[in-house]
Amino acid sequence: MAFVSYAPAFPLSKFVKSLWYVNEDLNHTYEKILPHGTIELMFNLGSPFKTHEDDTMSSHQINKHSWISGFQTRYIYLEATAVCTHIIGISFKPEGAYPFFEVPLSEMSGQVIEMDLIWGKWMEEVHEQILDAPDLNARFGVLENMLLQRLKRDLYGFEVIQHAVSQITKPREVRSIRELTSSIGMSQKHLIGQFQKMIGATPKRVQKVYRFI
Repeated sequence: MAFVSYAPAFPLSKFVKSLWYVNEDLNHTYEKILPHGTIELMFNLGSPFKTHEDDTMSSHQINKHSWISGFQTRYIYLEATAVCTHIIGISFKPEGAYPFFEVPLSEMSGQVIEMDLIWGKWMEEVHEQILDAPDLNARFGVLENMLLQRLKRDLYGFEVIQHAVSQITKPREVRSIRELTSSIGMSQKHLIGQFQKMIGATPKRVQKVYRFI
């Protein structure tokens, strides 16, 4: 088994929790993925995965090359189609994915979406660059370059939401949304709207997820 986690430098460190790589043999077919408070962008370097929305396994989608998992508030199932997992990915901070996308993250909430539907054919090029990279450091470099190309510089209001997220996700600290809005000078309605846009979940939903991770 190989699992490697890498923390990018500034400015990506403002938005990204870690870059990571896993290459391991599997002793199971299905894996239940619980909400973990991050948004994940992944590139598959091995066989496809099937994503199931619930444990009935009645429907699924096939994830082949790259996909993004929006902010999750309930579990999903992954079904492996081979005996090993070989993936490289990006774990965004709860609000950290927003500066890289052109749409409100509420459109991705609770979903697993193929990245070519969002960033188009360019994702095939990035996938090939990752596969062709000579070593893991070079692969992480491809991911960093990709993110720097997508990073929006106009981030009006982002730092306020970043501060709000830091307040409601601190370990062992319970802060009401009313107290939070009072401290940052923002109405609850506006805060909820900004959270939906920049994270894809309400402040209460984010807080609830972080209480259990």
